[in-house]
Amino acid sequence: QRFSEQQEDQGVVRGVLCDLSGVLHVKGVPCPGAVAALRRLRRLQQSHGLALLFVSNTDTDSHAGLIGLLNAMEFDIEPEELFSAPRAAKALLQERQLKPYLLVHHKLRPDFEGLDYEADEADAVLLADMEEELDYTKLNTAFQVLQRDGSTLVAMNRCRYYRDRHGKLSLDVGPFAHMLEWVSGKEALIAGKPSSVFYSGALKKIDRVASETVMIGDDVNTDVIAAQAVGIRGILVRTGKYRPIDEDHPGKPHLTVDNFAKAVEWIEANVIAP
Repeated sequence: QRFSEQQEDQGVVRGVLCDLSGVLHVKGVPCPGAVAALRRLRRLQQSHGLALLFVSNTDTDSHAGLIGLLNAMEFDIEPEELFSAPRAAKALLQERQLKPYLLVHHKLRPDFEGLDYEADEADAVLLADMEEELDYTKLNTAFQVLQRDGSTLVAMNRCRYYRDRHGKLSLDVGPFAHMLEWVSGKEALIAGKPSSVFYSGALKKIDRVASETVMIGDDVNTDVIAAQAVGIRGILVRTGKYRPIDEDHPGKPHLTVDNFAKAVEWIEANVIAP
């Protein structure tokens, strides 16, 4: 894949935000050329001062567990290089001094130690992807918590679906968040992508401005269009949950490439030392 002159002259790049699942790997298998491409980005960090941060809505594993999974695939990512929806959610709960009833996967619970309240003392609900652990009883309990005056609904994200470990598109947090919003009459606070607060927090973490930053993702809405809404250029990859129809999105991605390796190739052509 070759880039046109116009594509190669669209402003400098000094910061990169990058999704994980569907971009670096799919179902725990590295995408073609992804490991080598990340090493090339690392070289740009050293030679050009490129800022790099991995941003993820993955919420079915602990922070340490996710880092372990990535490093087992030879991506060699440090814990502080991952800015995740669970970390953002925890900060939000602590900042607002909320006492949440947790609807989270059992693997994620260690990350919320000290913030796990019984339903009868909770004043908030934290909703994450529980996969098969979510059932009617838990959802109904969450609904009952949200009936209390002043209670708050916090959701990890608004993603509609993701590609699961069997390669099938499966329901993500968004549909369940929408259901609880509808039945409770309360609008959810979104901790992760596509929240503008999440993207602003990521920019602050890497100390870069939006116009000099790109976001690489496989979700045209959550990763690409949401990032572009705050001034970050979005790069859509044709891996993970990507579907051909995504390229016809009215928001139009800044750039669409075959995979992460091709995105890095474009960055190499546009990066500039500060």
